[in-house]
Amino acid sequence: MVSGVGIDSVSYRFFLPAKYLTSKDAKIRLFFSHSALLDPTTSSMTLALNGVPFGSALLDGSNKEQGILEAALPPSASRPGKINNLTISVNSQIGNPCGATGNNPQLWVSFDSTSILSLQVVDNPEKNTYNLDQFPLPFAVNPNLEQTKFSLPVDPSHSEFSLAFQMAALLGSSSNGNNFNPQVVMGMPQSQEELTAYHMIVIGRPSRNSLLQLINESLPQPFISGRDEIKQQVDDYIFRLPDSLDLGYLQLLQSSWNSENAILALTGTTDDALSWALESLIDETKNNLVKGNLILTPNIVDVFSIDTRELLLGGTLSALGTAIPDIELLGTATSSSGAE
Repeated sequence: MVSGVGIDSVSYRFFLPAKYLTSKDAKIRLFFSHSALLDPTTSSMTLALNGVPFGSALLDGSNKEQGILEAALPPSASRPGKINNLTISVNSQIGNPCGATGNNPQLWVSFDSTSILSLQVVDNPEKNTYNLDQFPLPFAVNPNLEQTKFSLPVDPSHSEFSLAFQMAALLGSSSNGNNFNPQVVMGMPQSQEELTAYHMIVIGRPSRNSLLQLINESLPQPFISGRDEIKQQVDDYIFRLPDSLDLGYLQLLQSSWNSENAILALTGTTDDALSWALESLIDETKNNLVKGNLILTPNIVDVFSIDTRELLLGGTLSALGTAIPDIELLGTATSSSGAE
């Protein structure tokens, strides 16, 4: 119920699995009633899905006791793999504004619990295209996190344990589950089944985490084998990074063992840099910058987002140059001289 004069709203939240899109048949059937004191020419109600209006009605004598507002949800406004917000905004007015008060309980609009949200869906052709702006999904899609496994080095350091605990706490706080049962593996998983069954969160520098080494060539930004330095070649371009560079990474990719699952790598060139990368998810002032499939954190303040899947040849290098201004282009791999 909302009451008083002016504009007020109520919101309902629902989760739409990543594998679905709402179809043109998805709709809401809203049952409501309202005070007879409302001005029927200026009082109204509007529905919106994730900020996109899609239905409205005047609040007049025809619907003051058993009002029904039925409207189709706009498919383009739905957000697969995310929490969706259905908002009902009410503009309550009276004919004599001089007698109006903002909290007058005699001016009300009530929504009935028998209202129906019918989420008719179709398959999402991009259901396995995960993005960092969807985090904590898909890792927290199961409320008790039993479908997510943390991968740590075989002998985790205090810093690596701390990062894992912080990540687990972040997932747990968003999952709203009554139980909390994430899985952990230290070192290389022992079976193909283990790799197939879980979303994986891989934590640690590349030189320390054996699973990260295994998936290195599939990462949006690979590392030099056995070292904590990123591979200094993107597409056909060879470049040089500043010495002693601290750079944190969040890298998101589809699991090569199970296309339904995702892998998130929390990694970097130093332990401090790993903490900066995690901070981009924890800090509310930063996580609105997190999107795409690759996050770079060159310090504790800045966050740079890249989607390597959408970039043309050389685009990743240009994006790296934004995050690391001192990057130096040496040439191309096909150049006979090695520099251009």
